Order: sequence, then structure tokens, then C-alpha cells
Amino acid sequence: MISIRPIALLLALSAAACSGKDDLLIFVDTQPVEGVAGNVAQQRQKWEGKGIDDYRFAYSRVCFCLQHGTVQVTVRDGRVTDVRKVESGEPVAREYWREFPTVDELFGAISDAQGREDVTAVKFHPTLGYPVEAEIGTLANDAGVRHVLSGLAAID
Repeated sequence: MISIRPIALLLALSAAACSGKDDLLIFVDTQPVEGVAGNVAQQRQKWEGKGIDDYRFAYSRVCFCLQHGTVQVTVRDGRVTDVRKVESGEPVAREYWREFPTVDELFGAISDAQGREDVTAVKFHPTLGYPVEAEIGTLANDAGVRHVLSGLAAID
């Protein structure tokens, strides 16, 4: 069965490439990483050991909340410094940036949820250790959120 998600992402990337937006660099894995189950603390240690403070990644969120589609999040010195829609290259208004976590913030949200014994399901990048998919709460009850990260790349 063909998955619609990779096809839609490819079309969005093609549209962005044709839009003339020179400042938008989309980093999306050409082959999605399945991720691995693992202890959150161990994976966080793996991520922190890489020492990546400046990076970009593609991000999408599934929840009963305002949707922005797939965006490119830029992080510098541990802070979100830019968010752009992948489809158009248009910036997301700064007032919404708090909705897009850094890798460290997502690790914190996962740890906090597990500390409260909330339902969590997490997959991690096998070599970098960051969460590639994290479901916190229960989506079926409109009381959860699924975070999906891909294509994380260090930047200068």
C-alpha cells in the first residue's frame, strides 16, 4: 500500500523549491527513520553527547488543536529562532512559535508526562537519539498530541 504522507511531503517540497524562496532550506529524510524504542534518559544522553545546539528539522503535530501543517523549525543556542511552513516557505507568526518545541523541550515534555504516568509512546533516531515520534496522552480521547520530527540537520 502506498503511503500518502511521503507523496504529499514530496509535492510540498517541490512546490517550495519552485517558489523562489532562497532562504528556506528543507531538511527532510529521504528515507524515513523508523526510530527505536528506548529509555528516555539514555536517548537524551545520546542526543546531548552529540553537542548539537544549532539545527533545523521538519516538524508536524497531530492533536485536537490549531494545525500549521509541516513546518521547518530552526533552533539556535537551544531556542526556536524561525518557523516556516514547508509548503509555501512563509514564516509562521512569532506568537505561535511556543507551539514548536526544541528537541530538549520535547525531551522535557516526554519526561514530565512519564513522571505523571501519562500515556506515552516514543521512537528515537537510532544514531542521534532525538525523538522522531512522540505521542503524549491519548489522541483517541482528544487529549493527546503526536509530535513528528524528521530530517534534523546541524547548521552553522
